[in-house]
Amino acid sequence: VQESIAPEMMGKVFSLLMTAMTLSMPIGLLVAGPVVEVIGVNTWFFWSGVALIVNAVLCRILTRRYDKVTMKPQVD
Repeated sequence: VQESIAPEMMGKVFSLLMTAMTLSMPIGLLVAGPVVEVIGVNTWFFWSGVALIVNAVLCRILTRRYDKVTMKPQVD
C-alpha cells in the first residue's frame, strides 16, 4: 500500500483500512456465533484453520510476482 499510494493520501488510506478491519471483527463474531451453534466448535475450528491455510497459500502465490518486481538487488 505504501508504495502505490501518494504520500499525501497515506493517512486517509490507512484510516480507511483500519476502519474496515475494526468493522470486520464484530461482523465475524455475529456470523461465527450462530454457525458454531449449528455445526459445533470442533468443526468451526477445523474449517477456520483450513481457511487460514488456504488464505496464506493464496497470498504467497499472488504476491510472488510483486516480490520479484520490487526486490532490491543484494549487495555483496
